[in-house]
Amino acid sequence: MTEAEIFLKPTLPASFDEGELESVAVCKSREKPLLTNERSVKNWCIKEDIKYADLPDLLRACWQSTVMSKKEVKSLIEDIEEKDNITFRSKEEIFND
Repeated sequence: MTEAEIFLKPTLPASFDEGELESVAVCKSREKPLLTNERSVKNWCIKEDIKYADLPDLLRACWQSTVMSKKEVKSLIEDIEEKDNITFRSKEEIFND
């Protein structure tokens, strides 16, 4: 992190954990999109006009860009749900063309 990014962290929402603070500070400072799965961070990004993507967006991009097949993405989703205790609310959206 740059010095400016370190100084930016205390200006961010206190509800963000340390990793979220660092990620948001870096992305905001460098004008890069943020990858997050936290609803509060996504809502803050919308309010602050910061581009972001979440895990479903990333998984969709994997099969659309042919980095992975739909079958591989489906298998990865199952692994994530089982091993990381994450539930995807609308898997259908990941596979919409």
